[in-house]
Amino acid sequence: MITVEDKIRTFSKYVYEKELNEAENLIKEAELKSEKNIKESELKAKEKCEIRNVKLKKKHELERQKVVSKAKITARDKVFKLKNRLLEDLEDSIESSLEGFAESEAYEKWLFKMIDIYKEFILNQDAVIYIKEKDRIEFAEKLMKSYPRIRVAAGDDRCIGGFIIESENNMERIDYTLRSRLEEYQNETGLIFNEMLEEDFKNDR
Repeated sequence: MITVEDKIRTFSKYVYEKELNEAENLIKEAELKSEKNIKESELKAKEKCEIRNVKLKKKHELERQKVVSKAKITARDKVFKLKNRLLEDLEDSIESSLEGFAESEAYEKWLFKMIDIYKEFILNQDAVIYIKEKDRIEFAEKLMKSYPRIRVAAGDDRCIGGFIIESENNMERIDYTLRSRLEEYQNETGLIFNEMLEEDFKNDR
């Protein structure tokens, strides 16, 4: 026969086990939720770290590019200034050589040979030949004997040699001064000079 005490004991056991199961379930749910929250927090933290790392990498790359770009500009400016200085030195050297040539024994022969190229022009009309003052003193008489219709005059102070022929009516002008030859070939000299530098640079690499 089941007594009241047995019923109470059985009911108490049922309630206890039920409460225990519910508590265990709540604990498991809490643990799962906690694990989920931890994983989510870890994932978010990882994402934030990755985003931060990406941002840092971009920042470092931008800074690196700025440094490299600045170094390239500085190097380019130095090379440009060096090229200009060397080119100026080269042009000064060429001008000095031309000045030396204009004082040499070969100059007179060259001058008359070049003027003779235009003899049809100066034999058929009145013209003026402009040469440097030193040449005018030395060669004017000889030139006027060869070309009776010309007048010989001194050119400007910048003239280092050569000549300018102008018709008296100022309709035609031939500039064959050494200065004009130098200026005419400056661009070509610059191009050749740059090509030489580039070739030397390639060979040194």
